[in-house]
Amino acid sequence: AESYTYLISDLMYTWVYDCLRAPTPMDVLPLLLSQFSSATDTVVIGQLLDVDHTTKRRVRTWEIETKHELKTAHYSFVFPMQIGQLLAHAHESLLSESIGVPLGMAYQLQDDLLDIVSDVATTGKTMCSDVYEGKHTYLTQFVREFGSNTDKHILSKYFGKRGGDVSEYELRMLFQDSGAIAFTRTKVDAYIEKAMKAVLAFPIAPNVQALWLDFFEALMTRET
Repeated sequence: AESYTYLISDLMYTWVYDCLRAPTPMDVLPLLLSQFSSATDTVVIGQLLDVDHTTKRRVRTWEIETKHELKTAHYSFVFPMQIGQLLAHAHESLLSESIGVPLGMAYQLQDDLLDIVSDVATTGKTMCSDVYEGKHTYLTQFVREFGSNTDKHILSKYFGKRGGDVSEYELRMLFQDSGAIAFTRTKVDAYIEKAMKAVLAFPIAPNVQALWLDFFEALMTRET
């Protein structure tokens, strides 16, 4: 079954290029294919970092930030915006980077928070799965850098321990009482504010600015 998965994935990847070629004007096509290839390289590197981090007990904060920027910010926001600009024959600008990167970082940190503070009925995911799977996040990093010895012991007890005895309540209390949740929420707010400033500083129509601000609000209040 695993071999079939890999082969079908490879086949679908080649289909993407066919789908891009068919409707794209010839004057834009070379730039579009180049942009898509660059996006693929960046996202795969981010995913490799994510996988590599799960083999390590400790990573540095800048490594987590690099992973988030490559894997989430560029994949979900920067590259789609850049490809949209190309297809719309829009002038190249730094808007996709100045908005997309902080938006993507905020989105990823929201995901990390929801993994701790939400519930399976809302998200459809096992709660605290990042901890059980040994994924390094801002929350786990905060505990390792600023938590008490007791906090670090609790994190170590569950980190990377799939299938063992788990206590979602104990983990939630760990991240809440240590200040990790409050710290991460502060980082989300800071990234959103940075993206908002970029939108407001860019010469676009007021109705377009309003759409962006509505999107920021939806991002900050999402539950899934």
